[in-house]
Amino acid sequence: MLSPAVPLHVSIIGKEYVSGFQAQAVTTAVDFFEIVAPADKTIFINEICITQSTEFGDAAAEQLRIALKRGVGNTLGSGGNANVAKTPVKSGDDAAGATVDTLHTTQAVAGDGTLTTLLERAVPVDDGFYYSPERISRFTIRPGENFVIALDAAPADSITFSGYVIFEESGSSKLKEIYE
Repeated sequence: MLSPAVPLHVSIIGKEYVSGFQAQAVTTAVDFFEIVAPADKTIFINEICITQSTEFGDAAAEQLRIALKRGVGNTLGSGGNANVAKTPVKSGDDAAGATVDTLHTTQAVAGDGTLTTLLERAVPVDDGFYYSPERISRFTIRPGENFVIALDAAPADSITFSGYVIFEESGSSKLKEIYE
């Protein structure tokens, strides 16, 4: 029987949190969410949902470009809602260490750091955007990094969006073993 020096698969279960916004009119390109991992924890993105409530059956329907990005260093935007609520999914869990901002109208840019687009999708405006990966395929944000969920181009007209992100924080020592 083989005994690998590094585990082939380690299941890490951290604490889950949800942050969101409701019924916000958007007329420009925005960062729907910017999540900054705390210095001592890694973040996993478990689920993202962005919906709208104004464009059903619109004759001028459009495609929206939604991008998921990882930032390192000074890459954050501004002009939105700073440090919004991060509600534990399980009652009684500790407060989240991450910082979550919503609806930044000055979007994240590379600045003196790096900002990498991990995934970009053009989605029909009436379909919305939903992302729920298998646990093994989740995006990982290391301590001090940030994760951005962006609408990269302004919509043709005002759209009322709602959205949420469910993320997991883990400070397990096993993370160092897996990700280095």
